[in-house]
Amino acid sequence: MPTRALLKRLEDLRGLHETCGDTDWDEEEHDAVKASGLIAYKDTEIWKQAYGELKTELQTREHVDRGGRQARRRAQQEKQRR
Repeated sequence: MPTRALLKRLEDLRGLHETCGDTDWDEEEHDAVKASGLIAYKDTEIWKQAYGELKTELQTREHVDRGGRQARRRAQQEKQRR
């Protein structure tokens, strides 16, 4: 997967509820999520495994600074140092 897709997945995993008690889902919805094997809460083993695998994969990727405002600011600072 491209790094951008991995970072989006990381954002999605971090955005989940901590436990099932943090939601307003009814029992039927909780059971449906469990039966489907989807990740819905951070306190599940499947979330911990997915998060760990994702972090491991991202650690192998090269870090690239963000563009935009930060890049322009660095360029401006370099010009001022000359």
